Amino acid sequence: MLRVLVLLSAVCVTRGSICCVPRQWEGNEGSELGLLREGAPYPNFIQSSVNVAYDADNQKVAATQYIDVDGTQIMVKSIMDYKHGVQYSINGTKCTRTTLPTTFVENCIPDGAKETQTIIGAGGKTMNLRTYTMMVGNLSVTAQVTENGCIPVSESIVGSSPGQFIHMGTSFTGITPGISDRTIFNPPVSCMMGPIYPAEIQMMKRVSFLHPLR
Repeated sequence: MLRVLVLLSAVCVTRGSICCVPRQWEGNEGSELGLLREGAPYPNFIQSSVNVAYDADNQKVAATQYIDVDGTQIMVKSIMDYKHGVQYSINGTKCTRTTLPTTFVENCIPDGAKETQTIIGAGGKTMNLRTYTMMVGNLSVTAQVTENGCIPVSESIVGSSPGQFIHMGTSFTGITPGISDRTIFNPPVSCMMGPIYPAEIQMMKRVSFLHPLR
């Protein structure tokens, strides 16, 4: 189930993209994923709260994930260093190094997405948003960003992939520009020892356009 969350949390970029999120930002993501596997009597429900630091200039992403899988809580910190092709997964005192299955790509809205504009707020305090909708295979994707700066606001993914039905929603809050503390990308010394294992997952077709986790 956690593997599915990782697979969905990919980004997609095409040349001539409509807009890309800021190249460096920090913030919070909240996601809810409902997953019904073919033949399963009940769906699985996965909730996650993630503190994210995203740095496209240096091709690094750091995330502390608090995940609830059908009532079981897990906390994992991940550091993805795409220049060196290594991901560090830290769980308590344990650290595992694995290869990254993809190269770094920026989080962007691709050409061909249908656009609508929305104004939110009242009393003279308003914000212009742009909502983009698109189909990726059998999945319907809706991504919402600010008109000024292409700052991520929300994203939803609904539809079916082989053997399962998916409904995932993600909201973004507390987005600030830049990286306040670059040591967040430094893995513990203990992570630098031991082998680097090959990635165990194969990335499914990329359907998420705002989520920086891979």
